[in-house]
Formats: sequence, structure tokens, C-alpha cells
Amino acid sequence: MRPHLPPKVSLLPSTRMFVELLELQLGITYPNMTMEDSHEQRRESLMKLVVGLIIVLSQQYDGNGRSCSRLLDEWLLFGEAELPSLAACTISARFTMNRDEEFSTEHKIQLLLDETDMLVEHIDVTDDKEPCILNPPSMPLPISILVLNARGALNPRFINQFKEKTVAYHPNIVIVTETRVSSSSTLSTRASLTYDSSLLIKPAVFFGGIWLLWNSRRIHLHDTVTSKRSFVTRFDLLSLEY
Repeated sequence: MRPHLPPKVSLLPSTRMFVELLELQLGITYPNMTMEDSHEQRRESLMKLVVGLIIVLSQQYDGNGRSCSRLLDEWLLFGEAELPSLAACTISARFTMNRDEEFSTEHKIQLLLDETDMLVEHIDVTDDKEPCILNPPSMPLPISILVLNARGALNPRFINQFKEKTVAYHPNIVIVTETRVSSSSTLSTRASLTYDSSLLIKPAVFFGGIWLLWNSRRIHLHDTVTSKRSFVTRFDLLSLEY
């Protein structure tokens, strides 16, 4: 046992949960074995990415998150510099009914980028007392969002358009407005395109309705708040460097 790692029985329940999850994924035991001892990692090329995401996401699990992720990193000898990065954003959507215009609906979608934790990679430093020039990061994480007005999700024209546009643009997130359906069972169309996660806002009778579709391999949603006609959620864009 490495002396700087506490025994598993002394860990907090949330930390022990992540340790046991990684033991299962990697086929190793805490604290004597590291990632180098894992046959699973050598056999599966994406395993390092999965482990890195688990370590990063453990930071957000509870108030002990930072201590937990630090312990996981030290145990596995992963390397803090090699952890995948997360870019935080907020997205919201809502619809309103215009009763004065023959019950038409209006949809509003907003995307807010959280730059409070942005790391500036290049800084032009001068001895002058004037503010220095900050160059933006040279390698921003790309994200693509597709917005479609379904005019009824059961409309065959929409189903064909959905397939055509998602194949053409490979969006990370798809927002579908004016779905006019109350059941998520009609979301089966997304299965063929690997959008394995969804959020549904039901229409008001036969007006409105919103779908939010995303791929959990690239997007992690949290702090989601919904109402009858809107949602607001924060999401992290997962960096796929492995």
C-alpha cells in the first residue's frame, strides 16, 4: 500500500463510490494497482478517456469533489495535465402562445457561454502600466447546435429533414421546436443517430413543445430546471482528445 493513500474503509461514501466504479471499469483494486496494471485499458483504446471523464466529473458531484478527484488522480497516476477539459455553458428555451394571432406560438432559445473559468493560453506581457493585450485561446472546443422547427414531430417531412440535417452537420445538440406531441415515445428517430439522451417539454394542447437531444459522450447536463413551457440547463462540453 502506498502510504499517502488512505484505506478504502476510511473514505467518504461518495469518494468510495467513485473508487469502486473505477475498480470495476479498470479491473484493478485500490490502492495497490494503477492504470498501468489494467488489462482493460490496454484492450480498449477509449478507456483512458472514460477514466479521465470520471475523475473530472467527480469534482462536481458534491462538496468533497475536488478532494475526491485529487485522490483518484494520485491513485491511478493518471496525470492532472492529461485530464480532459470541460467547457461550461447554459442553454435555455421557452415557447409562448400568441392568442391575438390565431394561437400562433413563439419560441426563444438562448445560449450563454460561461467564460469565468477560461484559461488564457497566450498573454502578451509588457512592462508598461497600460493593460496588456490578451489573445484568445488558440484551440477552443468546437460545438455545433442544430435548431429545427418540426411543425409537428409526426410530420413525415420533419422526420426526413431530421435525418438529413443531423447526418450532414453531426450536431452535438439538437433543439426541436413546435413538436406538438406529449409523449417521448416519438423520440425513437434519434436512436439511429446515437442521440442517447433527451429532455422533453410538452406542448400546450396542440401548440408548442420542445425537444432537447444530445449525445452523452460529448455533452454532460446538470443543474436542469424545467417548467410547463421552458427549460434552463447548464452543460459541459467534454473534450475528446484520446
